[in-house]
Order: sequence, then C-alpha cells, then structure tokens
Amino acid sequence: MSATSDLKKYIQSMNYSEIDKVYQINIPIEDQDIVDTNTILITEAIMENDDYSNNGFHSIIQTLEVQVFYALHPDFDTEDFEIKFMKDLENGEW
Repeated sequence: MSATSDLKKYIQSMNYSEIDKVYQINIPIEDQDIVDTNTILITEAIMENDDYSNNGFHSIIQTLEVQVFYALHPDFDTEDFEIKFMKDLENGEW
C-alpha cells in the first residue's frame, strides 16, 4: 500500500459528513469544475531515503500534502471542520 492510499482509507473511515469525495494523486478532469462539493486531495509532497548504511538506504520518509477544496457556499463552519480534521489526523498518528 502507498501512503496516499492508506491516508485516503483512513479519511474515508472517519465518515465526515462535510466531505463528499476523497482523491489521491489528482482530481479527475470531469470533477475539476464542480463547485458544489467538498473535496480532499492527498498527494506526495516529499519522498526521501533514510537510514543509510552499507552503501544503501533502509527506509523511506514520506511527506503527504492534504488539500481541502470547499464548495462555493459550504453549509458548515470550515474552520471548525479543519480543526477537527487535523486533530483526527493527529490522533490517528498521521
């Protein structure tokens, strides 16, 4: 499993009523102009090798970027959602 797919599954398991769709890597072209949904996009920001020894690496550090795209007129407080969302990520050890 990739880190992006693991995080996508984790976010989907939280069943946020505020979020309509969760994507990893990119948003499909057919969904890019939709203005009435709340969407999360997960992408890899940094991927680097770590734990070097014997002329090689033994682990990888992955940093993910999570972007939230809101509908033009969301029917909830976006700041409250973002705080709750970040706390949930932290509690899930993300």
